[in-house]
Amino acid sequence: MSELLQINDKGELQEEAIPLFSFPSYLRIPAIIISYIFHPLFLIGLMGWYIIFHHPTAYIGYDDRTRLWRFLIMCVNGIFFPLVSVLLLRAVGFVKSILLPTQKDRIVPIVITNIFFFWTFLIFKNFNDSPAIMKAMTLGIFLASSSTILLNIYLKISLHAIGTGGLVGLALVSLYKEPSVISALPLTVALMIAGFVCTSRLIASNHRPVEIYLGFITGIVCQFIGWWIMA
Repeated sequence: MSELLQINDKGELQEEAIPLFSFPSYLRIPAIIISYIFHPLFLIGLMGWYIIFHHPTAYIGYDDRTRLWRFLIMCVNGIFFPLVSVLLLRAVGFVKSILLPTQKDRIVPIVITNIFFFWTFLIFKNFNDSPAIMKAMTLGIFLASSSTILLNIYLKISLHAIGTGGLVGLALVSLYKEPSVISALPLTVALMIAGFVCTSRLIASNHRPVEIYLGFITGIVCQFIGWWIMA
């Protein structure tokens, strides 16, 4: 993606995202819809949902109420508060869209979101009965967000790609950790989601290919680093 400095209606200099590629509307519209459905914050909820409700060993023996409570804690701290923060910034005109189309748009929202991600990690880390895979996942999310702050200085790395990379990374870590009880289905689903989302971001012309690839790799690597630290 390229960016252009131009004068807005108020006579102020602003940064405007310029698409690199042109696709017909019948491709762009579904791509935009997919981008919203699989927003990076919602992918975090999907990761937590898998670990808490569908991982065969992580929360085995926990009653439904405890599982739901843990999932709500993650959703409130890792999704609701960051999303509300971005929406408030959008409401006051600080950012143009919740998709954060320019590097400048991203600076404050990512820093705020990073604080909530760190808080989410601390919450699950301090639960004495929290599974290692849950601690590793939340740490990996925080590390990925922290990496985004640094990488955003040099390029507009794809947040969607980081999110899908984290999803794939979580599936890989789970499969690596317990190959005898974890099937390949979660990894297959994660790869399919990653393919749809990353392709959608390219079609929506918001990123250069390198920003997609680097984001995807970053998400995977951060999940493995999180597991290496917390295991």
